[in-house]
Amino acid sequence: MGRNAKENDELLRSWAKGNDYWLHTRDYPGAYVFIRNKKDKTPPLEVLIDAGNLCVFYTKPAKQAGKADLYYTNVKYLRKIKGEKKGLVIPHREKNLNIKLDLKILNKLKNKN
Repeated sequence: MGRNAKENDELLRSWAKGNDYWLHTRDYPGAYVFIRNKKDKTPPLEVLIDAGNLCVFYTKPAKQAGKADLYYTNVKYLRKIKGEKKGLVIPHREKNLNIKLDLKILNKLKNKN
């Protein structure tokens, strides 16, 4: 997970692979969350919701609102724009997910580690 433009760009360039999933808040700058994924598979809804909660939590305006619309797609469908600032991408073939911040999910994820 990248929490700022520099981290987002670094993860996108050196860690994420084409079939991995990328999640990001639709209306706010902030965290990128990546889900490792195999070819031709879609992560289970529970995994998308968990990742979505992390995305909202680590995006300050979304966290303050307590909810956000997210979009997600495979990394291979992200396009960087030449000359634009780090971490800025245009998603294609994206799907939408509406997340209301759930502290139970965040605590569950925190206690997993």
